[in-house]
Amino acid sequence: MTDSSELSRPDPRPDARLLTLHAERGDPHARLAAALADLEGAAWGLTLAGEAALAGQLAALLGPGVLRVDERLGVNRAALAGHGLAAATLDADWTGARAVWLAEPDERLLRRAERAGVPVIVDGTLAPGGGWFTRGATYVVYRDGVTLTGFGDAPLALLFGQGAAPAPA
Repeated sequence: MTDSSELSRPDPRPDARLLTLHAERGDPHARLAAALADLEGAAWGLTLAGEAALAGQLAALLGPGVLRVDERLGVNRAALAGHGLAAATLDADWTGARAVWLAEPDERLLRRAERAGVPVIVDGTLAPGGGWFTRGATYVVYRDGVTLTGFGDAPLALLFGQGAAPAPA
């Protein structure tokens, strides 16, 4: 038998909130960002209007320079370049890069970034809720609106982090 107090308590799992998110009041973008930030274990989340806006926000956070990017990601290099970030491959020295953007990194890659002293951006688009912040990520991004929503006509990207939330770029 279930106690009635158990039924009235919200489910403590962060992903459970996503089921009722549409019924909450307030700005839908802020609700979505907050719910997904909870799922990621992040202090904050920003919804952005696609990859170009994500590139602008990353440039505002990191400054201009080289961004080492996992080739499997297929990021919008032109958008990054338009904001002063030159996307380069992972096969060179990471020292001096503004950050390294990885797809589901293993311990070896996370340690390599730590040794090079560069922030880690983990692309969580295909695997949300990966616990990346506890493993050393500085930022987590979702960059593909189609993968996230199923709709190709609505550009969407999300950026998550720890500490104080940045001003939208």
